[in-house]
Amino acid sequence: MDGLPEGCMSKILSRTSLKDAARSSAVSLIFLSTAESDNIWETFVPSDYQQANSRSGSFMVFPSKKQLYFSLCDSSILLDGGKLV
Repeated sequence: MDGLPEGCMSKILSRTSLKDAARSSAVSLIFLSTAESDNIWETFVPSDYQQANSRSGSFMVFPSKKQLYFSLCDSSILLDGGKLV
């Protein structure tokens, strides 16, 4: 599997569960690199996170999709002046 291009590995891991993607990082360095990539974490964050970010009034900036994912898990985002969460 280490011979596969990272793009192919990303496609495979993005079709697994979050738990499986995280576990795969222990297999090899190429799996670790792939499991940490934004391509994988993009599949786990809500598809409308950019729209929600703009509706929140305070633009959140995260260096990686993984950090965005865990931030969304840890706290709510207030939308439309606090009318929606």
